Amino acid sequence: MKHKLSGICLIILTLAAAFSALNFALATTSTGQATTMQPSIAPQIVLTTGNGWINPATKRDDFSFFAKGGALKNDGWRYNPNAQASFTGRDFKTNLVIQVWSTKVWRNRIDSVDTGKRVAIAGTATNKIGQQDVRSNWWFRITAKDGGDSTTKEKVIVQLW
Repeated sequence: MKHKLSGICLIILTLAAAFSALNFALATTSTGQATTMQPSIAPQIVLTTGNGWINPATKRDDFSFFAKGGALKNDGWRYNPNAQASFTGRDFKTNLVIQVWSTKVWRNRIDSVDTGKRVAIAGTATNKIGQQDVRSNWWFRITAKDGGDSTTKEKVIVQLW
């Protein structure tokens, strides 16, 4: 008797679940037409990473960046991503070593160009030039373009102001 009761309860619960799922999938409009519910669209998580070095005037400069997520706006930029950027190189005016660390990345963007991709990442950073004190609240922008294939050169621009 216990097994029959358990089997009947299981069938009733299965039918109840099936009917509720059917009701969720189909809804009626005010005119009585059946419509299907649109599934929710999960936000797309985009990951951007890059690192490398350039060798201007036989002095090696290193850079790296990472950006994940962020709110995509109509202008094509992702705002407030989880991101970091760094640069170690030579100050073009004094030729002293400059170190730059991001403190806040405001936005990043990925564009398809030619045979590859172009990434821009922008925010505020701290920097240190030579033996000077660390300076805060500098704006930075790193723009990097991958070559896409072995015949196209890769490019990187690091801007500070």
